[in-house]
Amino acid sequence: MIESWAVVEAADPAEGSMAAVIVDGTFVALGRLDGRLVAFDETCSHRACPLSEGVLADGSITCPCHKSRFDLQTGAPLNGPAVEPIRIRQVRQDGGNIFIER
Repeated sequence: MIESWAVVEAADPAEGSMAAVIVDGTFVALGRLDGRLVAFDETCSHRACPLSEGVLADGSITCPCHKSRFDLQTGAPLNGPAVEPIRIRQVRQDGGNIFIER
């Protein structure tokens, strides 16, 4: 169970799109894939590239810099060069507000 949520100032993302938002001083990528909101730490674990500039598809995010791909359920790298996972955050929408796990 999530004990703490942050309300983010962001527009509801369109299908397949992402934006970087700030949660307690950390950049987090917020997007929509297959009709559901997804959120994960913005920085790629390989070379700190901005994941919100990557591609959401097939349940994963692909980094725009070196094409590492991460599973959006677990954060685990599906292919390299990244070997470390990224942090996946729970996200929910209530009315006009979007909440992301702190």
